[in-house]
Order: sequence, then C-alpha cells, then structure tokens
Amino acid sequence: VALMTESAELTGKEKVLEVGTGSGYQTAVLAELCLNVFSVEKYGPLAEKARVLLDELNYYNVALHVGDGTLGWSEHAPFDAIIVTAGSPELPRPLIAQLSIRGRIVLPIGYERSQMLKRFRRTASGLQEEGLVIVDSLNFWGDTVGPINAEPNFYQSISDQPTETNERDALLLMSVDERRFTRFSRSVS
Repeated sequence: VALMTESAELTGKEKVLEVGTGSGYQTAVLAELCLNVFSVEKYGPLAEKARVLLDELNYYNVALHVGDGTLGWSEHAPFDAIIVTAGSPELPRPLIAQLSIRGRIVLPIGYERSQMLKRFRRTASGLQEEGLVIVDSLNFWGDTVGPINAEPNFYQSISDQPTETNERDALLLMSVDERRFTRFSRSVS
C-alpha cells in the first residue's frame, strides 16, 4: 500500500481512480492524500463492507462502484492518478484513455504471483514506463486485458465469475486488511 501510494506521487489536489477497493484500507490512505478517490471493486460484498467502514471513519471524498476494474470509471475521467491493486499481464487500454496528461498509473504487471510494480506517465506524445520493484500480488482480471499497443479487438474476454481460489484470496485479504483498517485513525483539525 505504502509503495504504490508513494509511487503515485500525490500532492493532495488529485482526482484518483483506485481499482480494487478490497476492505477499503488503501482507499482510506488515498482519501487522506488526495482531493477525491473513485474506487472500483469487482465483488459487491467487499465494496459494501468498505463503504460502511469509510463512512464510519468520515471519508466523504470517496465514491465506490461495483464493476469491472479493467474498464475503469469513465464517467469521472480524466484521473490524475490511477492505482491498480492487483497484478495484470498488461496495462488495460481503458485505464490509459481515462488518465489525464501528466497523470500516473501504478500497477503490478506480469503473470501469476510475480509481477513488476510499474509506473506509467502519460505525456502528450504517449506513455513513459518505469519499472519500480518486483512484487507478489493477486491476479487482476476483467473484460479488457491486452497489451498496451494492441488494437481494441485484441482484448481477451475473461469470465467474470470468480473462481474458488479468487474468492478465497479476496476474503482472506479482506480479513487481514480489516484488522489494520480498524486501527487506522484520522486526525481532524
């Protein structure tokens, strides 16, 4: 959470898209560090639980959406920063389209549980890619996963039905993050 958030280079004025709300732990961290957070979670029960916790902690600069994170949240684009909390074989094209010029996308790229955390910067002439560190994360899956330079019809369609392993991993992460999340305190001035 800390490395991904630091890599997004937030100044406090940004509109941020978070893909993968989970328990809401990183969402709360982002809410402290930017103007607005728009977070997409694939699993409805996780999003509902996160919304309750975020409301209890008075985070009203956060909007949650249940849906396919590979599609982003185009209604609120462009975003100054996008953080994807799970690994993906490639950077989904819809996320690039929703990133503002000079915006940053931070996500693990690779297969299975070994990926490279990368930061992409959008410029007027394209994307700049920077490898940061090797990480171990959950797989990111959705309807649009394809290479950065692929044509739109290249994207593979992936079943939106969670497997037992994905559901178990999501629930395990939720319970671990909740213990940390409930200890997170917000100082109010």
